[in-house]
Amino acid sequence: MMAFAASEPLMRDDSVYVDAPFILRETVASEFIIQLCRLWDKFDAGGFSLPTIASLLRDNDVWNELELGDDIKLKEEKLRSLSDALKLVSYVDNTSLELKTIRNSRHKRAHPIFRTRDERKGKVDDPAYSDVEYVLNHAIEALNPFRGALSMPNEDYRTLKETANADATAFFQAIKLSD
Repeated sequence: MMAFAASEPLMRDDSVYVDAPFILRETVASEFIIQLCRLWDKFDAGGFSLPTIASLLRDNDVWNELELGDDIKLKEEKLRSLSDALKLVSYVDNTSLELKTIRNSRHKRAHPIFRTRDERKGKVDDPAYSDVEYVLNHAIEALNPFRGALSMPNEDYRTLKETANADATAFFQAIKLSD
């Protein structure tokens, strides 16, 4: 399990220890891991994961149907950006140890198992905060080229991430537990 910070357990009835802040952090971390893994699910023709979208965008029939505008330079820039995003998704999906540790953690959280398939093959570390940041930042990097290729407006995901981080920090700093 991923713990973001230590806290003192609360004692109730001199026998039961409840570490509510830890449980809350672990619950939020679990949900975040699960949602991040949804972005990186393996190909599923009915899904919307980054590898699925990348696979569909690699198809020549789809590639040829992309509406990228009439401006040749802008179109070339979008195609280059899209090509880079496709390579990035393929790289992260197929070779990233960070994503492997996160997926492993997700499997342990989502299924009633003691050890995952990967753990039976060898040691798999628990994900570190840096692993989550790496995978999330690469997802953000791929999203806007994909949105542009699909004629969707761009979002400033980096600003959205910063705002969400600030909100989460304020939330956890404001938590006060009564005895």
